Amino acid sequence: LYTDDDRAQARFDRYIAALTEHEEGHLANGRQAAEEVEESIADLERDTCAELEADANAIGKARVTAANRRDKDYDKRTQHG
Repeated sequence: LYTDDDRAQARFDRYIAALTEHEEGHLANGRQAAEEVEESIADLERDTCAELEADANAIGKARVTAANRRDKDYDKRTQHG
């Protein structure tokens, strides 16, 4: 925002800073989920590729579902920023 109104500019700047901080929380959650998926499937061994794929996908989906719940809880706690 570019304005001659110093109060409006200050308010907008505070809003952007808070929004950025909030979204960085979502980013951290996403990174955590990715690490959890990677750690969970790194040492999987199955008899067939199809079994390995199915199990890895199930684990990945479960971790993503958990991350989505964490994001929703985070939004509630922070009132979306």
